Amino acid sequence: MTARGFRSSGEYTPDNLFAGEFPSVQRMETIVGGKYKRGTVLGKITESGSYKICEKTDTDGSEKPVAILAEDIDAKLTEVKAAVYHAGEFNFNALIYGKSFDEDSIREAFQSSCAIFLRKNQEA
Repeated sequence: MTARGFRSSGEYTPDNLFAGEFPSVQRMETIVGGKYKRGTVLGKITESGSYKICEKTDTDGSEKPVAILAEDIDAKLTEVKAAVYHAGEFNFNALIYGKSFDEDSIREAFQSSCAIFLRKNQEA
């Protein structure tokens, strides 16, 4: 309900993606290959420099997790420019990652490759 004299400009629903105060770094990157949600773990395709969901079984460079998608996008039919986090402290439980990963392997891959740190937020 909106108070008299005011108008609603939408709602904010926290998604619990961030897990701490480590500074986040985001850049606009080219995303390909599917419809992805905010929090999707991305790998970078070596040849094109584009990003897609990270799968250990891929062999195009994207098998190494290097970023986290900052917004919902649909890149099924064409590539899309979207905000991507290259650094930060994120809630593991809010991440979406490829089926070839499990909790231990995704943590290990991030620890060895970039400034993305994972932890589990306390449940309410």
